[in-house]
Amino acid sequence: RRLGLGVRADILRRTRATRTQTALTPDERRANVAGAFAAGRARGLRAVLVDDVFTTGATLLAAADALTAAGAETVEAVTFGRAVSL
Repeated sequence: RRLGLGVRADILRRTRATRTQTALTPDERRANVAGAFAAGRARGLRAVLVDDVFTTGATLLAAADALTAAGAETVEAVTFGRAVSL
């Protein structure tokens, strides 16, 4: 709100249910969310995706792919946490 930017929750949608990502390998995560999103009315859109935790980036990539395919001009992402291996 401070920046005067709107939130559009109506452009990107999940097209199918996916398994929880928590116990999956990076390759399994990518396969799990591949094609799981679709976007509409994205032509010329400059989007910022917001996610809680970045682990492999599979979900963000799948969402960005859907927005790009629907004509988004740019897609960036912001997350609140980063998972690390110990």
